[in-house]
Amino acid sequence: MDALDFRILGLLLRNARLSYESMAAELGVSEGVIINRVFLMWDAGVISEYRTRVSPLLFGCRPAIVLAEAYRSYCKQKDVRALRTVDRITQIVETTSKIYSAYVLFRDDQDLRDTVDLIRAKVSPSRITSILQPHEPVPSVQLTGQDWKIVEYLMDDPRAAEDKMARDLGVPERSLNRRMEKLLTGGAFSHTIVIQPGMFQGMTSNRLYIVFKGGDEHDRKTIVDSIENKWNMLRLDAPDGVVIDVYGKTRKDIYDDLKNLKSHEAVGETFYTLPSRIVSNDLLVRRKVIEAVFSTDSLRGL
Repeated sequence: MDALDFRILGLLLRNARLSYESMAAELGVSEGVIINRVFLMWDAGVISEYRTRVSPLLFGCRPAIVLAEAYRSYCKQKDVRALRTVDRITQIVETTSKIYSAYVLFRDDQDLRDTVDLIRAKVSPSRITSILQPHEPVPSVQLTGQDWKIVEYLMDDPRAAEDKMARDLGVPERSLNRRMEKLLTGGAFSHTIVIQPGMFQGMTSNRLYIVFKGGDEHDRKTIVDSIENKWNMLRLDAPDGVVIDVYGKTRKDIYDDLKNLKSHEAVGETFYTLPSRIVSNDLLVRRKVIEAVFSTDSLRGL
């Protein structure tokens, strides 16, 4: 792994259906280099899955990240096995330490509290350390029955060719492409990948959490811009903050970053983790999509 590999992963996380030609133009390398790197990362298990991520807001849900610390190192795998039975959990990120995180879906504040209580009961005596709510853009498009069929098709085959989709769905390819573009730009879904950090070879990637306690937008941007080797970033709404993936950091680099960040008055809390494995589960979302496909309201375009 090198800097180019991580930049490619960053592009694929944001749009996994981006063409090799477009990636090559953005990164300033040849299309052949991009193809070779992507196939090598797929063969090595760095890219474990292509996925269509459906906005949970379409179902009246929002995402949250529950950070936890295992009671003992050997308890972490027990905790992860227990959490995999919770359908509200869409992703679990393990790290090389006792820290792990569970990405959950919730309807309202009470539902979040109930879900956190359920997680707490399943992982006891391990403890929950933080609850973060990432930013989730509000979709600007309403889905028809045909739209839900498109979403269901892409969840089953995220890399499906448009011409085959059009034939299978019984719609003109141009109409399909226009509708997919509208759904994509309208925030109904996004094309992404699942990455396995434990398969990175030659270079590691750390995850930096920053929680702000003050300052304006310019201050926060300056702080984020000061972090080198960024390749992926997630904005937090509550508490206000950001999660940043960075590559190639030595222990000294991490120590210096934390020292510099803690010197900023606008930074309330900051820490690094080293992700090692990601377990994904989209069964709840799939069920919601299937329900929408066969819903009378959806077929009426509501």
